[in-house]
Amino acid sequence: MRLGTILKLAVLAGMILVVALVAVVKSINVERYRSVLAQSVKAATGRDLVVRGKITLKLSVTPSLIADDVVFANMPGGSRPEMLTVQRLTADIGLFALLHREVRITRLVLIAPDLLLERDAKGRANWQFDQSRLEQAPNAGAASGTPTTFHIGQIRIEGGHLAYRDVTGAAAQTLDIQLLTIDADNVGMPFGVAMKGRWNNEHPVEVSGLLGPALSFGVPGKPYPIKLKAVLPGLVTQLDGNLTEDVKSGPLLALKLSADAGDVSEAARLVGLTMPALGAGKLSLMLSGPIATPQLLDIDAAIGRKGAAAMTMRGSVKHPLEGRGVDLLMTAEGENLAGFNKPLGLALPELGPLRIAGRLSDIDGGWRLGEMKGSLSKSDLTGDVILRLPHGRPTVEAHLASAVVNVDELQGPHAEPGKSKPAEERYFSAEPLPLAALGLGDADITWKIDSLTDDQLRARQVELTLALNGGKLTLASSAATLAGATGATGATGGKLSGSLSVDTAVKPAAVAVAVNGAGIALGDLLKGLDVTSAVHDARADLHIGLAGTGDSTRAVMAKLNGDVVVIADKGEFDGGAANGVALDVLQQLAPTGAGTQMRCMVSRFVVNNGMAKSEVLLLDTDRATITGQGSINLADETLDLTMLPRLKEGGGLSMAVPMDVGGTLLQPMVSSDKGAIVKGAPLGVVVPPNAAVTDANPCVVALVQANKKPLPARGKLSKKAKLAVAEIKDVTDYKDGIGLIQRLSGN
Repeated sequence: MRLGTILKLAVLAGMILVVALVAVVKSINVERYRSVLAQSVKAATGRDLVVRGKITLKLSVTPSLIADDVVFANMPGGSRPEMLTVQRLTADIGLFALLHREVRITRLVLIAPDLLLERDAKGRANWQFDQSRLEQAPNAGAASGTPTTFHIGQIRIEGGHLAYRDVTGAAAQTLDIQLLTIDADNVGMPFGVAMKGRWNNEHPVEVSGLLGPALSFGVPGKPYPIKLKAVLPGLVTQLDGNLTEDVKSGPLLALKLSADAGDVSEAARLVGLTMPALGAGKLSLMLSGPIATPQLLDIDAAIGRKGAAAMTMRGSVKHPLEGRGVDLLMTAEGENLAGFNKPLGLALPELGPLRIAGRLSDIDGGWRLGEMKGSLSKSDLTGDVILRLPHGRPTVEAHLASAVVNVDELQGPHAEPGKSKPAEERYFSAEPLPLAALGLGDADITWKIDSLTDDQLRARQVELTLALNGGKLTLASSAATLAGATGATGATGGKLSGSLSVDTAVKPAAVAVAVNGAGIALGDLLKGLDVTSAVHDARADLHIGLAGTGDSTRAVMAKLNGDVVVIADKGEFDGGAANGVALDVLQQLAPTGAGTQMRCMVSRFVVNNGMAKSEVLLLDTDRATITGQGSINLADETLDLTMLPRLKEGGGLSMAVPMDVGGTLLQPMVSSDKGAIVKGAPLGVVVPPNAAVTDANPCVVALVQANKKPLPARGKLSKKAKLAVAEIKDVTDYKDGIGLIQRLSGN
């Protein structure tokens, strides 16, 4: 047979085949698919699929099946009846596949699909279906003889809209799809994915990558590869790994997620979150395990710049949806503490360098930041911090330790010379105390500091404890030694302890302060508290026990009760450096030039309802003895004291004239007691003539009076007390004033 004849026969056979295929296509009743699809979807998902428009078959070289107005129902109780609506669905069908009772869709086009993904208040998601239905769904087309085996080559979405909402509180998200294409040469080859759209109506987004073959998707035990890249303004994310269907657990994730953001705050806005301007950030992690309960493994995140302010996080979260299984090593560091001001909206001083690290983990009912190690300039910090939220109320438990804490450094730079604070009218502030903050939570904190220093003081073996429970605050502190920072007063200093309690359960709040010290370097303490630098070397014992009520410092002082006792031994006044209120008053009462020696100072004030009354007030120097009496009104801060100075060398009656100290705490005034001058008051005698130690200095008498013990007559002294008196040539020989009192007044 000649070649021309063969070609003619082939063309004729082809024409006959095409006519036969067209006849087959025409014989298909496409309306039958309306009910078949509805039955199959209902059986598999329990929800309705309705084609509300026409179903037509368009004949051409590649026939097309067209369905208008397709609707898939939402879960019961959803925010709207439809989970998915499609304006038009077009499927290009392969002719030859129909002969094998197979619908092979070479291209599937969805016009204006509108998909809603949501989770309700009970945690139900509308994309979750009954797994048993999916496994037992019958093949509705098998009995009817209708082809129901589908294979799709290309999917194309035009003008789509995707929305996600979570009524439990997550911000709603939307994605408007300009164009989405998923291409594959055949069902056994990977799909290429490309998408352009807009996130949350304002952020352009592009997605590209590869998905595994359609035939391998959902096949139990067979990994389905995924490799996608998304580009948004200032953010690039990548997803690389696979998805494996497990018969028991469902889809299993093994995906690496990485993200690179030029600005973390801008990237957070893409998903509706508000974050401080932390700068650039990078993140990588592994999504592992069941898709319903994924694990976050190999987390490696970094934010900011190391030279300014940087934070890192490494570790894993085994149960992120439940907030359990947290194991994260977190660090923050920067050359300067002020580098955190802009991103965090703070006003921290320019101090550094800073580095702090700790391991964050979840515990029963809360979180723990353990293995914490930090340093800020010359100060350091270690310990553990636990945060619990029982019934939504935060409870903090912390155990901290430091080798060195430099208080002066942590306070930041001092005011520039020449710049003074505005003049105050009152010493005690009327600003409300931050009492409301005490009701926000509970706390139990201990902090042990080996060396607590500033420019003037050094405290060793300091222990601070803070307890806050139900609005009641108790703060206690103690220092084994307290001395000058330069060590000028010796290698060891005195002991100091104190406590503060504030109870907001009563109205107004109850405040109590207690301070006890022994052998304190008085000059160092006054200088360290910025009171005066004119006192040197003196050692002091002190006791403060005060309590009051009020919502401001001024109100508390007006209702104060208790007592204050200060006992100091020998020291030195530098009259030329007198820069405190008390020293200024002293200069007016008696000469205290450079090198004035203090033999002792004894003071005891009893406070009753805001009125501090002097029971003992004595200052004995090598030049003068000054005694006093009177009161200080803490409510209006006025002074009403009478001082009697007595010169020890060349003094006369004129020097024994009492002096009145009036004015206020901020502006004291000293003047002669004119009434005493008119009456010709005699020179005051400091030591009573019947005292046991009439030949001794007045400090002994004042010490006994300060301890509220009567001074025994000479003849009534015990042998032990007589020996004690005999040993005392000068009150400055004793180291413990209270011990001296016991020796003098005890048997």
